[in-house]
Amino acid sequence: MRRVAVIAVATVIAGVAATGPASAGSPGLTDSLGRVGSIEYLKAVQGGVTTQEGPAAECDAEDTATGGGGTINGSPSNSALNRTSPQSLGAAWRAEGSTTGITSRKVTAYAICGPAEIVYGVAGGNLSPAGEFGDVIGTSQGCSEPETAFGGIESFGGDVRIIETRPIGLTDWSNTVQNHAAVQGSYTVWFGCSDAYDVSRRSESTSVKPGEVGKATATCRRDEAVITGGLAMTVGGEPKPDTWATSTRPYDSKDNKKTPDDGWAAKAYNDTDAKARLTAYAVCAAK
Repeated sequence: MRRVAVIAVATVIAGVAATGPASAGSPGLTDSLGRVGSIEYLKAVQGGVTTQEGPAAECDAEDTATGGGGTINGSPSNSALNRTSPQSLGAAWRAEGSTTGITSRKVTAYAICGPAEIVYGVAGGNLSPAGEFGDVIGTSQGCSEPETAFGGIESFGGDVRIIETRPIGLTDWSNTVQNHAAVQGSYTVWFGCSDAYDVSRRSESTSVKPGEVGKATATCRRDEAVITGGLAMTVGGEPKPDTWATSTRPYDSKDNKKTPDDGWAAKAYNDTDAKARLTAYAVCAAK
């Protein structure tokens, strides 16, 4: 049985929320990056992104996304991810980003798809304008052992940036976002549970100085393949406001396969005046 704890006043949403405002550019077709057994890794790219927008990487028919991620290129000081979450009940994974700079950006979505049926639920709420109480929201959702938690976060309105979206242990998923706009924003968290995979969690952390972007990579063992992952920017173990994700995705270790099954890579920017810690998380399934 799934248990849900939302650390904020949240509203359960009966369907999938609408995406954010469109911008120039259009998504390309989904490309396969390879398979490991029944798991397939895919990506889709969209250029010309200014306001919040991005592509969806679509799973093959009958498959469901266990995880996925996204990247936005350009300077991390004025670009951010606003969404990395399932779409169409888990038939795809969508990433969205935006920039406060004067040039458009490229956003890439990654999907990890497999035959296990994962029924995703959604819950959400509003974020106050920047600087007001309620402009930072944290949520957590959980599954019952031996299930593994899968999740993601999307936003619309305002300028809602991702501080964390990641597994806690194997049975819980945590999201924290912050609204950087002077108008109200909204968020939707996705969460699902499955006991279809024999999994382990790996993590790796790095210190990020003020005004810099940090990079961290969590690596699966050679007999494992990553099926989901995430990141968190923290201070003292707690999510740190005024930091934001620019990349969270499966990665390839440059082995012969050229398939991003080897772990999880994350990048995030620290816009505070103190050090923060970036942690990348990989949930790895036994091959």
